[in-house]
Amino acid sequence: MLQKTNRGNRQVQRTKGWIFEALLLLLDEKQYSKINVSDICKKAGIARPTFYRNYKEKDDILFDCFLTMFKMSVLKAGENQQNAIVLTISLTYMIKNFDILKKLSLNMDIEKRFSPLATVFPESLIEEFKSSLTPDEYLICRYMVYYQIIGSLWIISDWLKNDMPIPIENLVEILNRLTIPKEVQYPNIPNVVICIDDE
Repeated sequence: MLQKTNRGNRQVQRTKGWIFEALLLLLDEKQYSKINVSDICKKAGIARPTFYRNYKEKDDILFDCFLTMFKMSVLKAGENQQNAIVLTISLTYMIKNFDILKKLSLNMDIEKRFSPLATVFPESLIEEFKSSLTPDEYLICRYMVYYQIIGSLWIISDWLKNDMPIPIENLVEILNRLTIPKEVQYPNIPNVVICIDDE
């Protein structure tokens, strides 16, 4: 059973790879907004039902890329640490796929495409703090986390579009300096911390 599952997972990854490659090839021919699912299926050599077994819409292809590049997790308060929502950037993935990421950044409004995901994605993480926050604190938490995550994604996208003008370590340092220091006004609200995974 496990062998069958692994084989199925490999097939899904292979199909998603074909779809992503098809999208990249199509971006050489036309704007992202003018590419439709039929174009992607034709270029990938797959049937429409195959596409829809893997994705609901073409933006989901980008979200896969997003989820590979960024991981989010919750750091609960403990001795000598604060509550935090940690946004981890995969340095290895970004360097390896820089040309692809730049191509995506230049061919579409990546901030606009990722904003809905950036709004939904941290929702479950924020929920983990709900029981320890007052209703007012919870609302402030939602707004602050969305503001910081969407702002961070916009800055990262701009950094990619401009050929990574500074090392990623410096970018992460700047992003962390820009996060709102809440510990003074809102000690219970988690902060957003940006870090690098270079494995």
